[in-house]
Amino acid sequence: MGSVGEAIGEVESGLRRTLDVEQPNLATVREGAKTLRNAQDAYKDGTSIFGKSANQIEIDFDKILKKRRRRGKSLSSWLYDCYTK
Repeated sequence: MGSVGEAIGEVESGLRRTLDVEQPNLATVREGAKTLRNAQDAYKDGTSIFGKSANQIEIDFDKILKKRRRRGKSLSSWLYDCYTK
C-alpha cells in the first residue's frame, strides 16, 4: 500500500474508533454487516466449487486461505464465526 493508502487507512481507523465510542449501536450494526458479508462470501466460494477440476479447486482454496490470512483470521476461526452467529 502506498503512502496515500496508508494515510487514508489511518483516517478510516480513527473515524471508526470515534463512531464506535459516540454511537455504540453503529458498531453493532457494522459488526452484523461484516458477519453477513463474510457468510455471503463463504456461500459464494462454496457454490463456485461445483463443476471444477480438483486442481482448480486446490488453486481457488489457496486463494481463499490467503485472502482470509490478509484479513487477520485463520480459516478455522473464520468458519466458526460464519456458522455460530
